[in-house]
Amino acid sequence: LKKQYRMHPSLSRVPRELFYFEEALLDGGSLHDSSCRVRLVQIPSDRAPGERNLAEANEIARLLGELGSATSAAGRAPTFLVITPYRDQERLLKERVDALRARNALDGLDVEVCTLDRCQGREADYVFASLVRNRATPFMDAPKRWNVALTRAMQGLFIVGDVDSYLDE
Repeated sequence: LKKQYRMHPSLSRVPRELFYFEEALLDGGSLHDSSCRVRLVQIPSDRAPGERNLAEANEIARLLGELGSATSAAGRAPTFLVITPYRDQERLLKERVDALRARNALDGLDVEVCTLDRCQGREADYVFASLVRNRATPFMDAPKRWNVALTRAMQGLFIVGDVDSYLDE
């Protein structure tokens, strides 16, 4: 894939530099919007081991609720994909999304939750990536997984977790 037309240019920049060495994933569209569409959402880690993070799941649910109410008046409902590396976190995130749906807080928005390995081939207007842990693990220290995580979004990417710890590492 030399040119891409799916992602906003601010979303394709990092994977283009990290994984394609500026030789592929070039922006084919002519968008004049130079805004950055990546948002890092810092959630302090409790340093507890495990494959679920309640604080991240709650923050993603809060953000989805906000976006749901803001986008319902805007016309066409955007699509959302919530991804995480671990099945335990996937279950927790699905519970939060189901609770939002039960309260009609998503107003019919298309929200899908899946693990990182299962989301390959999917795309959505907005993607939430739940990091779960406060450091890279051998499972997450895989460039292909990061490439998948960073290239599912078309309009906006939210990376939710202890971003500061990842950056320090």
